[in-house]
Amino acid sequence: MAEPFNPIFGAVRSPHVNFCILVPMIKLLKHLLPKRISHNPPAPKPLNKSELAKDELAGDDDLIRETNDPFEQQRSHQPVIRKMFLALTPSDKDSQTAVAELEALLAQPSEEYHISMMGTGRGLPDTALTIWHLIKQRPHPGRVRINALGSLQGSNVLIWLAGDVRSLRPDAWIKYKPSPVYDSAAPPTINNSRPFRDHRRRQGRRLTLLERDYARVVTLIEAHLPEDFAGRAVGNSELSEWAIIDQARTTQPEEGNP
Repeated sequence: MAEPFNPIFGAVRSPHVNFCILVPMIKLLKHLLPKRISHNPPAPKPLNKSELAKDELAGDDDLIRETNDPFEQQRSHQPVIRKMFLALTPSDKDSQTAVAELEALLAQPSEEYHISMMGTGRGLPDTALTIWHLIKQRPHPGRVRINALGSLQGSNVLIWLAGDVRSLRPDAWIKYKPSPVYDSAAPPTINNSRPFRDHRRRQGRRLTLLERDYARVVTLIEAHLPEDFAGRAVGNSELSEWAIIDQARTTQPEEGNP
């Protein structure tokens, strides 16, 4: 007896396959069955510049929180401080090196310049005038702090005074001599003998170039210090009374002046 004909499976089991029915069935099964998950997911689509800029921008709440937090502002702002050691000697070569290093330091922008100085001897007036000019005419408005690690004499005092904030070693002192003056009361003479030239030199009627530079140094010093400071050693106690030094940097009491 013949098997009953099934319109779907009977066609598949039949030796005579009806392709017109089989092909639509395969397509239907592919559509209904769940798709196979790939182990290699496709790479994410790269964002364009506008989308990247939107992702990097902080929200309004973040901006307000950072602006209103003073501690956060203090932590984020680190002042730029540049430091150097200024060694001053009567040697022309050492003075030129010190001036070159200071010029290179002041050429860099900074909020503060910390200069530690130590001068041996009285120093060269021309070097002091050059350093004074470099500090006062610096290209950037950063504050200059000068700390003297030892006692200062003569022209080196002017370099120390060039700083906006000054400090001195607790047991150190500063000292400078008055400038030579032109003595108009010297008696005139009509000859040009050697005794007259010696007398003129003693009376200070002719100043050498070195003396003229030192006279300019003393003029600038006296614009910042009282007149009675000239010719004697002055320590931290008197300098503090005239608000010439930074008292916060003077941590030890002064034992005495030489």
